Amino acid sequence: MDYFDLIIAPFYFFLIVGVFYIFLVNPSRDPLVKRYFMPGLLIKMTSAIIFGLIYQFYYQGGDSFVYFRDSLVITKGLLSEPLLVLKLFFIKAKTYDPTLEIYIQKLAFYKDPTSFFVAKIASVINLFTFSTYSCSALIFAIVSYSGSWALFKILCKMYPELHKSFFFATACAPSLVFWSSSIMKDTITLFALCWLIVAVYRLIVLREFMIKNTLIMFAACYILFTVKVYILICVLPALMIWCVVHYNTKIRNIIIRTILKPVLLIVAVVIGISGTSILVKSDTKYSFDKIVATSKVTADWIEKASSSSGGSTYNIGTLDFNPENFIPLFFKSVIVSLYRPFIWEVRNPIMLLSSLEALLYLYLTIVMFYKVGIFRLWPIVLGNPFVLFALIFTIAFAFAIGISTNNFGTLVRYKIPFIPLFLSALFIIIHEGRVKKLPRS
Repeated sequence: MDYFDLIIAPFYFFLIVGVFYIFLVNPSRDPLVKRYFMPGLLIKMTSAIIFGLIYQFYYQGGDSFVYFRDSLVITKGLLSEPLLVLKLFFIKAKTYDPTLEIYIQKLAFYKDPTSFFVAKIASVINLFTFSTYSCSALIFAIVSYSGSWALFKILCKMYPELHKSFFFATACAPSLVFWSSSIMKDTITLFALCWLIVAVYRLIVLREFMIKNTLIMFAACYILFTVKVYILICVLPALMIWCVVHYNTKIRNIIIRTILKPVLLIVAVVIGISGTSILVKSDTKYSFDKIVATSKVTADWIEKASSSSGGSTYNIGTLDFNPENFIPLFFKSVIVSLYRPFIWEVRNPIMLLSSLEALLYLYLTIVMFYKVGIFRLWPIVLGNPFVLFALIFTIAFAFAIGISTNNFGTLVRYKIPFIPLFLSALFIIIHEGRVKKLPRS
């Protein structure tokens, strides 16, 4: 960020707000758009500016600025030698090309395909933002918000009466908003994950826009596969179960539905696991025999780096996947991802905010058990396809990041994909417990 940002960013901010208000909000007859779209957009865009300021003046640097610096190299090349630099968008990262040497040597993330993907996206956005960090971050924030807004709309289709709760879950949860509002991998992956869920819902539940939503689904999968394939590995089996349970609930004959349900669930799990196996083959570091080693190396590295810099670490014990140790390890990993850091583990102001947010999630979980009860909980979860999907993905993803991250600062960023789904599932279950209605699909 520089002084030019201070001049151009406010102009872009108000221009974007004005355009959305004039062309989307003002002419719309949808009460949800009238009431929620602009507040959500303002929260997201303001967060993008705050993110840049915090990273520049508090952290004094970070990945977001490195992505941006790499993107500037590509943008300048596109403006001076477009035909040559376009090759960077089609060759694989790490590939040596002597004709691109002058650019490659300036790219910090050229050897990291996932990070380089972010830089390439930012380089295109720079063409429309005068290559300013703040303005490009605003565009990233809007892109991310499009996914959150689309998810909010389908949630409101399922439960219109929970619109306030869903707005908080998708557009106001602090860590979700902050970590998905700038030039980051998390911004892109949240966008892709939300649109994947929306496309699947429109295809299997609403049965609309078949070609359009199929294309959206494959595009979202491609982005997740390119940037963070482990999100796709966690979400595919959950999506398959959602589809199966949804169609099972449409069977009118209770006896047939009851008989077919376990069979269809087994089929869904098999298909989901087969799909993840194909993904694993594309990147062998995610194969099960390497997960333990990869997780241990990653966790140890993060713990040492955090300790040396005064960071906030946690330890869930030895990563032992033997049957007798797996269950305790599983529960510790899920709990640390969902409900920690606890208030007594706080070491700095940023961590305090994360702790208060985690405390809110714990409070909502307790309210859920209190309002619904253990015995009524399972029929609601098992009978509601979306809730079942959301909780399966949340638990699987919470476990995956819990065992591979020994730092609370890193954890709060990694866990944002499950936050809107986890919160929405809690709100739906609490609602069902209060009104005593049958779950909806």
